[in-house]
Parts: sequence; C-alpha cells; structure tokens
Amino acid sequence: MAYRSEFDVAAAKDLYKLTRRNQPLLHAIATEHIPAILRDPVAAGEQKRGRLSDHRTYNLNVGVSIR
Repeated sequence: MAYRSEFDVAAAKDLYKLTRRNQPLLHAIATEHIPAILRDPVAAGEQKRGRLSDHRTYNLNVGVSIR
C-alpha cells in the first residue's frame, strides 16, 4: 500500500533548521528515511510506551555529523 506525505509548516521549518548547514543530512533524510517511512509507516518506527502508546517514533541515526 502506498502512502502520501504531507509536511506541516512547523515540521518543514524544523527540517530546514536541522539541515540548513548539513546538506548530507538533508540528502539522507530525503532519499532514505522519508521513503522508508512512506513504504510502511508502521514497520518504520517503534511504538511508544505509556500515555503515548498510540504513537510511533522514528530515529534518524544516519551517521552524518551535525555541526
């Protein structure tokens, strides 16, 4: 099943701030992580615990240094 993505304005601003000085990180997020989440959003993340158990989290450990 294919999913569609929509970026909230706040999410787009956060992504810009995170990657404005780190183009390799932006490239990794755009080419690896976002497509992986869109392929299967349930399998891509880990389920939270407690009050947030209906939410999932996705770790962006990409091995790209952030300066």
